Amino acid sequence: MSERTAAEKIEQRYYVGNTETVSYIVYDASENIHAGVFGSRYNIDLLKINLNLYTVLSLINGIWDVINDVFTGPIVDKTRTRWGKFKPFLIAFAIPSLVMAVFQWSLPFFTDTQNEYDMTKFFLFLAIQMVNEGIGTFRNISKTGLLSSMTPNPWERARILTLAKWISSIFDNIPGVLLNVVYDMMNKNVIRIGNKRLFYGSIGVTTAVISTGMAMFFFFTAQERVTQSEEKPSILEGFRTIIHNRPVLLLMLSDLLGAFTLATGQDNYFIDVLGYSSFGTLIEIPSIPICHISYTYVNKMRRRFSSRFLWALSSNFENLTKVLTFLLGCIGGTGKNGWYRDWKKMFLVMATFDFMRKSFWGVRNVVPTEISYEAIDYCEWKNGYRSEGVIIITKSLLSKIVRNTTSGIQASILSAIGYNLKQGFGRQEDSTKFGLFATAFLLPGLTGALSIIPKLMYKLSPEEKEIMYAELVARRRAKERLAAESFEEREPARGGE
Repeated sequence: MSERTAAEKIEQRYYVGNTETVSYIVYDASENIHAGVFGSRYNIDLLKINLNLYTVLSLINGIWDVINDVFTGPIVDKTRTRWGKFKPFLIAFAIPSLVMAVFQWSLPFFTDTQNEYDMTKFFLFLAIQMVNEGIGTFRNISKTGLLSSMTPNPWERARILTLAKWISSIFDNIPGVLLNVVYDMMNKNVIRIGNKRLFYGSIGVTTAVISTGMAMFFFFTAQERVTQSEEKPSILEGFRTIIHNRPVLLLMLSDLLGAFTLATGQDNYFIDVLGYSSFGTLIEIPSIPICHISYTYVNKMRRRFSSRFLWALSSNFENLTKVLTFLLGCIGGTGKNGWYRDWKKMFLVMATFDFMRKSFWGVRNVVPTEISYEAIDYCEWKNGYRSEGVIIITKSLLSKIVRNTTSGIQASILSAIGYNLKQGFGRQEDSTKFGLFATAFLLPGLTGALSIIPKLMYKLSPEEKEIMYAELVARRRAKERLAAESFEEREPARGGE
């Protein structure tokens, strides 16, 4: 029995209307509206915190990230309001998140950007990052919880997710493309920027305002329709749901092993070696048609192959292409004659691999997310209540510890290969340029490959899903009837008063 047949057999009703569907599509698109290359190069180009100090900053923020996770998940799980369990957090933290973005982009106006060791700058940026981390944890938990509870129909949920990813994919590259072109024109002196602080800041704040407005449309429109248990699970019970449920354990292990991925980022290679920030956009142009077409056969792929196979293939194929890109780039040596220094040769290599990778793009954006939602439903099936907050936090807790450490190491890797913040655009040493190439492709390709192991162990068959969702539908309807009867009993009492 296919996964679609099992889901449709359980629940034929559709719950989410057109306006709500459109609002989710708008929200999905909003997540791709950000400062792009100007954000990723913010410290290197503008703020200029010493790379080793930046490593310390990342480690401190990582420790705080783990600490705030411990109490954030249970707070969300214990929340019950007339507006739902998740919406209050998404709405309440939207504006504070925007305010912190304004503060961050304003830092270069009142700190010493020429002194790499300015501790005032260091602590102000650290404080902003820690506040953002706390807000982000509440928002990420609530976002996942809201999306998983918009409809009790698993097939409708997958349909909305696929539709949103497909439509937003048509437009989501446009902001990044425009910003990359502007960045290249700035570095090539095609356009002259009189005040970099104002220019970078205006881009950062403008994109933050636009994305916040789009997200708020969804936050106010969306509804939570999966019935929550009146009993609020304890923290200990929430953690037990992770230990005794195989799907969540495998998700946690996959996230954990994936967190060991190390890289300095392809943007740095494109900018400092090839000389073009927009090179990443250039190699994606040939694959634009297949990227959009890939969403049209997501359902066929789900009927033909298991979730385990699709999850492993779509998520880990990129690791293979990164290693192959490195090997081909080394043709001609590690110096100036190497292919990795020639943008034309690298275009042929990377555009080919990107085309192959984008043929799985629809599956990659839909299946892993749907597996996460299935795991939450699975825990509800086994335990009798939903505890999205603790599940999401516990699933990612260990991986966050590792990822926050490895993200801090990124700055140290740049320092180790000889990256100099004072050298400027395209002026790094030859050995540093090869180091940027190796750490952008070979290093993440090898260190990221381990995450495939738990994916190959994932098994939740269509037959088991049919049983699971049949029982969940029956339980939820029973809860709805009890809630309605309880409400009817209270109303006469109020009338008598």
